[in-house]
Amino acid sequence: ERARDSQIGAWASDQSQPLAEREALLAKMAMLKATHGDEEVIQRPPHWGGYRLVPSQIEFWQAQAFRLHDRRRYDRDPGTGAWGQVRLNP
Repeated sequence: ERARDSQIGAWASDQSQPLAEREALLAKMAMLKATHGDEEVIQRPPHWGGYRLVPSQIEFWQAQAFRLHDRRRYDRDPGTGAWGQVRLNP
């Protein structure tokens, strides 16, 4: 779902590793663009990963004076996927 250049960037960057000069990264990006031609979807590299979170409940808590905090909880209906909101006591 990421933009094509972002997909290629995932291959070009050795994330968090030292980079001597930006030009080397840009050259690697250009080489990968040429290699992949007009491919719309570039498969993610094997070293790249992520997580997909599907929350069913989220709570927001905002500190207030005298412990009278403001709390709101949002619950997702498993049938419709719609979110409902309820205010909670601190």
